[in-house]
Amino acid sequence: MKGMVSSVKNKFFTRKFVPAQGAKSTCKVCRCRKGMGINMKKKRISTVLFSIMCFCMLAGCADNEQEKVTDTQLEQQRGENFELEAGQEVLPGNENEEEQNQMQQTVQAPPQIAFETVNKNWWNADKSAVVVNANYQRITVEGEGYEALATSLGGFSSTQEEDLIRFAENAVAAVEKNSEMDTYYYLFTRYSGTRVDENVVSILEKTNYTNGSVQNGNACYGYTYDAKTGTILSWEEIVNDVDGFKRAATDVICGNLQLEYGAQLKPDYQTTVAGMWEKLGTSKWYLDASGITFIFQKDEITDETAFATVSFNQLAEFIKPEYQLNSNAYVAKLPTNGMFVYDGMDQASHSLTLNRSVISEYMDNRYEIRLNGNVQEVGEYIYLEDAYLIREESGKIFLIITMNMASDDYVTTVYDISNGELVQTDKQSNMYFDSTPINAQQIKMAVNVDVLGSYATQMDYYLDEAGKLVPQSKAFQVVNSYENAFYMTTTKELPVVIGGEETTLPVGTRLCIVATDNQGIAYFRIEGTKQEGEIHYTTSEEEWGCSIQGISDMEYFDMVPYAG
Repeated sequence: MKGMVSSVKNKFFTRKFVPAQGAKSTCKVCRCRKGMGINMKKKRISTVLFSIMCFCMLAGCADNEQEKVTDTQLEQQRGENFELEAGQEVLPGNENEEEQNQMQQTVQAPPQIAFETVNKNWWNADKSAVVVNANYQRITVEGEGYEALATSLGGFSSTQEEDLIRFAENAVAAVEKNSEMDTYYYLFTRYSGTRVDENVVSILEKTNYTNGSVQNGNACYGYTYDAKTGTILSWEEIVNDVDGFKRAATDVICGNLQLEYGAQLKPDYQTTVAGMWEKLGTSKWYLDASGITFIFQKDEITDETAFATVSFNQLAEFIKPEYQLNSNAYVAKLPTNGMFVYDGMDQASHSLTLNRSVISEYMDNRYEIRLNGNVQEVGEYIYLEDAYLIREESGKIFLIITMNMASDDYVTTVYDISNGELVQTDKQSNMYFDSTPINAQQIKMAVNVDVLGSYATQMDYYLDEAGKLVPQSKAFQVVNSYENAFYMTTTKELPVVIGGEETTLPVGTRLCIVATDNQGIAYFRIEGTKQEGEIHYTTSEEEWGCSIQGISDMEYFDMVPYAG
């Protein structure tokens, strides 16, 4: 058995990278959402399997300081957007028009990347308990001219899935060989596109691992691909002076880490940064809106995972123009310790930063947005969940920010920053990023709902011309990570609608909620037969929960999985 477990560790947690086929690596997982209100039975952990994984915690947001941007830096940040053909003449006074015409002739839409979520269970021999539950994603790519990228990212996610399945099967086999073992593994992986345009695709992998609620951890890894060739890039390939960049970036990284983490840093963190370049590899950095973000795993420079962004405006002279963010359409993550400099629809350059200040010893923070030196307060929250920029093909630029108040109480706000002004266009409660918005036509968001239980649901949105998040379907789909835990058993006849006809379900029927319109209809699925139907409910501001024909939902079931 020890040999088998060692094999799990060696194969499942060894990362490999093959540039021609994309990165091959193991599945690791990001932290799962809280607040489901389901108490899971604690499992006794075998000391043999207990040592299989060791992950690092993802660091939170920290203080930022706005850098001063000179005119020269702004010019470097913009990069060359077009080149004149030999003999082409630009008439005086028509430079902007000629530039726009040239850009329109060479516009290529960025690739569209989708993340399909998969949930799988592996049971013990007698099917009495789940040994491994894995919730992970498959990556697909669409778009003309991105066939090589589709092959690479498809191969990458397939390798991730194969390694995860191999681990799960070995874990189940180990449990079967030792009847005294009672082990439960939960593996959770989420990908997000930190930058997606016609030149570059950067993916951030966040992972979470739980072993019987006793051992757990999380980590993250970056993968940056050439969008045309599909090859995974090393950091040396995006700079034009490797040695010069190393020297300059080391100082910038150390300075940003000091601003971001302060007393949390280990005494020798500067030595660690200076010596990281030879072993940096392809998975410890990624590109985003501001520049290059470097990842430091647990215990490298702090007790947890740390991030440091080198903004393009800081070291633009070292970065090849094609890797700076100067494309016509993109989606890009905005870090909290880097400045984003961009050309607006008004043909002027603008600088944007997010800033945080700690206001209490209980990790309460005040967040603000600085745009061209003007400050607008976002509010007081525990931390910033995510911030993304979407530049549409029309040239409009939107900033989308999700803040976490506490206990997964989220607020998502949309701003139009197209012309260097911060204009709020939408604000939604209980909404947060699930899969990153990969294109302006579809933004997948998660929404917490309390309908016959507390559930994390998913919905596809698009941004309309006014910057409003508009749902693309009528129902919020429930994310069933722990499928069995969500089943409820009726304790009295339940009025439902099946196939458009009103009927009742008998006592003892087991069902789970699979979707809701969040306005009066909950969609269910019956265990075994998989028959689906609707439960019509009402809510009241005076009372918690839902009512079905005037009777509390708690009276219809053995339990209703509300959070809290």
